This record gives sequence, C-alpha cells and structure tokens, in this order.
Amino acid sequence: MSIDKELDRLESLILDSPRLPLGGRTFINEEEALDILDRVRVNLPTELAEAESLLKNRDAILAQARQQANQVREQSRTEGEQLIAGAKREAERYVNESELLRTVEQEASQIRAQASRELENYQRQAEELREKTRLETERMLNETRRQTETIQQEADAYAEKVLARLDGDLERALQVVRTGRQQLQKP
Repeated sequence: MSIDKELDRLESLILDSPRLPLGGRTFINEEEALDILDRVRVNLPTELAEAESLLKNRDAILAQARQQANQVREQSRTEGEQLIAGAKREAERYVNESELLRTVEQEASQIRAQASRELENYQRQAEELREKTRLETERMLNETRRQTETIQQEADAYAEKVLARLDGDLERALQVVRTGRQQLQKP
C-alpha cells in the first residue's frame, strides 16, 4: 500500500463526502479520514526503508569495484612477473654468446619496461574505475536523499493542508450547529 494511494483515498473521501446546502461545507467520515492518515504514517517508514536499502547497495557496489580493481592489479602483477620470468629464462639460454646475450638483455629490459608500463596502466585503470564507481554511488545517494526529502516534505505539506481544511470545515460546521441551537432556544 503506497502513500500516494492513501493520499488519493483521503482526497476522494473529502471530495465525495456530502455537502451542506449552506456554505458549501462537507461532512467527512472522521474515523475513515483518521484511518487513512494512520496508514500514511505507517507506510512512510517503509518507503524510507526502501531509500535506505538503496544506500546500503552503495557499499556493495563499492566493494565490487574494489574487488575488480584488486583483480586487475593482481592480474597485471602476475603477467608482469611472467613476462619478466620469461625474459630471464630467455637471457639465460644465451649466456655464453655475448652478442646474443646483449640482445637478450636489451629485450629483457624492454620487456621489463613494457611490463612496468602495463602494470602502471592497469593500476591507473583500476583507480579510475574505483573513482567512477565512487562518484556514481555518491550521485545516486544524493539523488535518493533528495527524493526522500521531497517525498517527506510533500507528504507533510499535504497532510497539513488536509488537516487545516478539515479543521476549518469542522469549526464552521460546529458554528452552524451552535447558531441553530441558539435560535431554537429563543422564545
């Protein structure tokens, strides 16, 4: 049962209630109106809990992003180590041949440099992914908070408006009854 539906029911109750011929006042079933307002109060925490659930999902998204970043970093490190280990093995094969050894050492150095650049690139990508995820989560959190505050303010304003109108109508109806009784008591 949503708050909007309950507020619509309250509005229908007011609009569909019988009107007094004098003054356009409306008789409202007080018990039914109060029952609807009670359901609105009961359901409001449920909708707030849904908003909090979205906030909790933020932590799961951040945890997943961190895990992915760690996996990318670990994969980069492993690949770098494998590249370096492969280069070392290749270099050891040509130890006795100086020209080949020099070539292998140059290649190993290039491979190390390449592995180092790739590792830095993977780490940078992982950091960017983590930052994007954090920013998106914060944006979602702020949007959820803004929507929750708006819903709360609108519900409060609507309830205040309805209760003020109901108070005025009841006051006017009571005044009509008092006036009628006074006229009946006159000789």
